[in-house]
Amino acid sequence: MNKYANRITLKNFLNCYYREFSNYELSQNNDGGYKFNIFLKSIDASFETNVKISPILKSPIWELPCYLVKQDEKIKLDPLEAVFLISKELESSNVIVFDELLERITNSATNIAQILHYRKHKIDDAFGYENSFITNEQNLIRGHRLQPDPKSREGFSKEEFVQYSPETNGKFQLYYMYISKDILESQSLLEKNTDEIFSDFLKNESIYYKSDKDYQLFAVHPWQAKYLAKHDEIQKYKAQKKIIDIGITGPWFYPTTSVRTVYSPQANIMLKFSLNIAITNSVRTNLAKECNRSLTVHKLYTNHLQIILNNEFPFFKLITDPAYCAIKVNNKVFDPSICIIRSANFNPQDDIACIASLTEPNPFNEATRIGSLIQYFSVHNNISTYEATIYWFETYLTVAITPILWLYSKYGIALEAHQQNLLVKLEHGLPVESYYRDSQGYYYIKNHPELKKANFGDISSLCGESEDFIDHHFCYYFVVNQLLSVIEAITNTGYISEQDLIKITIDFLEGFLEKYKTCDKFIKKILNIDQLPLKANLRTRLSGLDELQAPLTNQSIYVNTNNPFKEVI
Repeated sequence: MNKYANRITLKNFLNCYYREFSNYELSQNNDGGYKFNIFLKSIDASFETNVKISPILKSPIWELPCYLVKQDEKIKLDPLEAVFLISKELESSNVIVFDELLERITNSATNIAQILHYRKHKIDDAFGYENSFITNEQNLIRGHRLQPDPKSREGFSKEEFVQYSPETNGKFQLYYMYISKDILESQSLLEKNTDEIFSDFLKNESIYYKSDKDYQLFAVHPWQAKYLAKHDEIQKYKAQKKIIDIGITGPWFYPTTSVRTVYSPQANIMLKFSLNIAITNSVRTNLAKECNRSLTVHKLYTNHLQIILNNEFPFFKLITDPAYCAIKVNNKVFDPSICIIRSANFNPQDDIACIASLTEPNPFNEATRIGSLIQYFSVHNNISTYEATIYWFETYLTVAITPILWLYSKYGIALEAHQQNLLVKLEHGLPVESYYRDSQGYYYIKNHPELKKANFGDISSLCGESEDFIDHHFCYYFVVNQLLSVIEAITNTGYISEQDLIKITIDFLEGFLEKYKTCDKFIKKILNIDQLPLKANLRTRLSGLDELQAPLTNQSIYVNTNNPFKEVI
């Protein structure tokens, strides 16, 4: 499996390099493809491979093997060796950051190999036409293709990686303890408080029950429990009997795509834990301010917005985080201990899938689940794959794109609806409902007139910025990361051309303006500007930025990419 993992790793790296840097050469081949060449100044040689590039999106399909070319000599390169050679040509002012990048890329490649070894005999299950929610959540086998290290997970041992990762079908029970109320921070906007929620998990368990009203039940991820136990403050609390360990018990939970958020079909609830693990682009620790933001989002939704959205788009729901709890140290929330409780208002057996699980290619044959869905719809409705593709795509635009676009054009509220945060419910192969999850991904335009009139309450803890700033971020996450990725994945099935899908999208956007009569500035902008923003994940890694810790205005580095809508128009 190392061969497949290393090839995937090189392709991901080249995807980033091709979009984020310009110091390469493309020369046309006789077959319509290109020879891709990077001069490696440090060794006075060149990296060379072949690539097919799509006509409008300019999406690359890499055709390995790759070679090191020096004078008249052409040597076949191992994919990881190629990554290291190219990386040496990239500038970084921080040697430590550069070394960390290479370590994360290697770690990601190792983990992909482990995933492929574990899933090799049931890989096709991930790309069939029907699955359950948790099956879909555990089916992101190879990860984001524009990340240089999509499966890096620094902090897990090899055994922990298998036990706690979604891609290896991980499942586990939680670690429970009693916490003295004077060191516990807990808030809930649900009918039950966090103590009652956790107690429901254990109602059928024969455990030591402490009836003292000065304590509350508390649950953490088992990896998190080990991490907390190493801290002096936690050890002190245990010595003082302010923390009383119960241990691992209760219902089984399954890690979802983000690793740190887990789901229990039995309890039908999700929990988002603080994990001090470097996962792809950040250490995944919840922050105290994120807890407050979660409650703000729940209030925003339940106060008034839910009614508005239900009236306009009954098929669209926001998944909120209405409760949290954490241990306090020195009377402040101890971030590594935070547990955020997320609502799960759907049937565990429903075929609910994040967009990323539909667009991800099979690591062995490049097939996608979105292709299986279209093929199924074609066969069962006795129509051509071309007709089925158009119907599926137009349904996706209505169900998944319209509500989020309307919310922004009406109220100036932008959702960070990238491929992993937007989910669709599928029935008979078609999207019928959509869900947005991520309380940290809400932005709003300051002083937006309709937002002021709406009386949504105090949302100042969310991310309020200028219209240009929000336009930029929303355009990347919603349009480039999600919508264009769906177009790319559908085009790769061979059922339809990029141009046809782009034209359908343009017609949809123009029809949206005609139907809803909301502010037209954003849609007109994305139809007419020459370039769209693209997050430069490789450059961001080289800069040493932690995307969850850095200020919003400086979380990532962006580059520009050609606007396919402008090109087709």
